[in-house]
Amino acid sequence: MKHTKGPWKIKTQPTGLESPDDCDDIFVINDQGFHIACVWNPDAQFMQHGPVVNARLIAAAPSLLEALERTLSCIDQHTDDDCLGPIILQAQAAIKKAKGE
Repeated sequence: MKHTKGPWKIKTQPTGLESPDDCDDIFVINDQGFHIACVWNPDAQFMQHGPVVNARLIAAAPSLLEALERTLSCIDQHTDDDCLGPIILQAQAAIKKAKGE
């Protein structure tokens, strides 16, 4: 599987690139400013938080994928804590990014 290389981040202002008319101006972009996703929520109740929370999770996807891939690789090799320590830190950082902490 190929995906647009991370890191991805949230952008709430127009990027100068064409975007869908129905977007709430909450974008997930890569480090060159290209749109990965446009996040909107048709339910007005959640407009203040829903799109931002969802965009945050989308933006964390490359970090989460990398952390899981490294974890599986390390576990497959049955290595010691020298391998797991940095991976645990990376996984914790990815989870914090996904949660917006």
